[in-house]
Formats: sequence, C-alpha cells, structure tokens
Amino acid sequence: MTEVLTLIEEQGRAFDEFKGGIDSRFTAMQDELANLKRPTATCSVQTVTNSEPIAWGRTTNGKRVPFLSNEHKMVDFINRDNNQAFTDQKANSYFEGDFNQLSAGAFLRASVLGPRNEVERKALAESGGPTGGYTVPEILSARVIDRLRAKSVLSQAGAITVPLETQRTVIARLDSDPTPVWRGENEQVSESEPTFGAIAFDTRSLAVLVKVSRELLEDSLNIEEALMGALSSSLALELDRVGMFGNGTDEPLGITQASGIGSISMGTNGATITDWSRVLDLLLEIEQDNAGPTTAIIQAPRTWRSIEGFVDSTGQPLQPPPAIAAIPRLTTTSVPIDQTKGSATNASSMIAGNFSQVMIGLRTGIRIEVLKEAFADHLQYAFLAHLRADIAIAHRESFAELSGIVPA
Repeated sequence: MTEVLTLIEEQGRAFDEFKGGIDSRFTAMQDELANLKRPTATCSVQTVTNSEPIAWGRTTNGKRVPFLSNEHKMVDFINRDNNQAFTDQKANSYFEGDFNQLSAGAFLRASVLGPRNEVERKALAESGGPTGGYTVPEILSARVIDRLRAKSVLSQAGAITVPLETQRTVIARLDSDPTPVWRGENEQVSESEPTFGAIAFDTRSLAVLVKVSRELLEDSLNIEEALMGALSSSLALELDRVGMFGNGTDEPLGITQASGIGSISMGTNGATITDWSRVLDLLLEIEQDNAGPTTAIIQAPRTWRSIEGFVDSTGQPLQPPPAIAAIPRLTTTSVPIDQTKGSATNASSMIAGNFSQVMIGLRTGIRIEVLKEAFADHLQYAFLAHLRADIAIAHRESFAELSGIVPA
C-alpha cells in the first residue's frame, strides 16, 4: 500500500511539473502575441522586384512617367520613389498603423458600420471629407486598381497602365524616324528631322453605384470580398468596352472608332464565321503595316463558341493554323453582339493587335461616397465609387477589326 501511495505521489509531482511547464509556455506565447499586435514606431518597406523592369516615358515638360505592363502592379509603383524604396519617413505616411494589412473591403465596411479596430479608425479619420465621403488611402486604391487590372481583358492582352498625377497629362512620342540617305563622297548630307507627336490623357470620371442591405453588411462573412468583386468587375468591364468601342465624345476613344486601324468585313450584311480564313486576313492587315507582333485576339463569347465548333469535311475539329494558335484568344462580354451591319442587327466584332500600344491612364485616388439616406426606407446603403481614367492608342496601325460576325 505504501508503495502505491509513493507511486501516486511521484506521478502527481510529475504532472504538476508538466502542467507548470505548459502554463509557463502559454504565458510566454501570450506575451509574444501581445508584442506582435503592439504597433511599432517605425516601418520599413521592402522594394518589390518584378521579373520585368518598368519602362519609363516622359511628359512634354520632362517628368518621368512609368509604363506598367501586366507583369507589374500599381501597389509596387507607389512603393517606389523613382524606382527606389521609400524613405522611412515617407513609408510611415502610408503604412503607419499597418495600413498595409487593411483591405479595401474592410475600409468600405467600416465607412458604414464604423471601425472595428484602431487601424480602421485611423484610416477613416485620415480619409474623411467634409461631404461625408471617403478618399480611399493610396495603398488601398492601388490594390483596387490592381484587382481591376487583373479582371481587364485589355490588360491581359498586353495594354499598358500609366499612373496619372494630374487631370491632363501629355506624353511625348516619336511619330516618325529621321530618314537616312546614301551619299557620294564629299556630297552634303540631306537634312531629315524626326516627327514628334503627343499622347494626351484627359481623365474622365467613371462611376458605379452598388447597394447593400444593412443586414448583409452586418452578417455576411464575405461581404468585403463580394463588395470589392462587384466594384472591380464592373469597372473593368466598362474600361474594356470603352477601350475597344468608346465613341470619343462623352467617353474615351476606343480602338475600333479610331482612324487608321485595319478593317476586314464578313460581308455587306455580315456572315457566320466558319473557318480560319477571315482570322488570317485580320492578321494580314497588321503584318502589312509592319505593326506586329499581334499579342492577342479579343472576341465575344458567342464568337468563341462558333470558332470552337469549327469542323473539317469529316466532322473533326478544325485546328487553327500555327500563326493563329500561337496568339492568345481572349473572350469578354465587353464585345457587343448587337452591332448593325447592313441588314443585320445582331453582328459582333473581333479585334486583333499589339495591345501594348493601348495605354490606360489611371489616377491612383478612388473616391467613395456612402449614401445612407437615399435608400434608408429599404434599410440599404449605397457605395458610389468613381475613378478617373482615359484611354490612348499609341500606334493605330497595330490593330485591325473583323466586323459583321453573325450567329448561324
């Protein structure tokens, strides 16, 4: 009996020591967690390195302007100062309070229901305006724009994003090179000067309104993600549409409305596309102007279905020629299917080109107005968001349109 009691006492002491070790480790973990949550006085920003270097242009007054391809992100650009890391002082102005950990969706939710933590409170305090709206902090605006660009077919096709700091920005471009000439010995060299032009961005306001019920804002676990998805998707679709079909009057001028692009037709009243011949003609328009390479072909989903249904005389799938197979074929509902072509009112288009010659100018600031009263009788809030943007086509001969595609 004594041996049993002794064994029990020894096991009890072992358990107490084990429990003490766990308690001690738990306390240490709590201290570590508290230190992680405690804000620091300084913040360092790491330079982001892309696989592709940023190209730079210049405005007519000599200021450098970055040209961001699909390989780059807007958020990387604002983390740079002339392609270098921010100083600690400048970095703190953007990242103090861990703004880099605050999502744009959380910011929008907080603008209606109030902040849930110190980071959201500080973001709202620094971003509020006298009219009750909020200017999204630059780091969050950059993330929204990057999300928009990821959804944009024009960006996927190779369009360049140009961050703009003013309402009007003019970038110099070389329209024609000087012409060299052969000369004999002692003959005077003929003068030949290059021709310079300009790419002008005159930003216009693009707005979207999204209504959300108060219950959904309060109860939905993914409302922040869903709200940002709705805003970025709608803005991306409209930028794609205007970049391809904008009329240039009350909206930016799109590719198909610009003079100088190549044009191929399916016929006076349009026709169904049944093989690759017209697509090859489309590419030929670009090659004849020495304006390649063709980086993408953009079409409507209906046209995609017709092309995927190509068959040969034996009923087997008709594979594209190598020249077409090597080019990404992208699909978007921003390409209309209700165009007029002669007697047809259900026509569509296909656009091919070197889309690096499309430049999307974007201001980095996005304005958010929270409309609380207009829809109060339905217990709804509305987010009225707008950005300022413009489209410029650097080289129009780099594009061609196949028009008059009608369904079978």
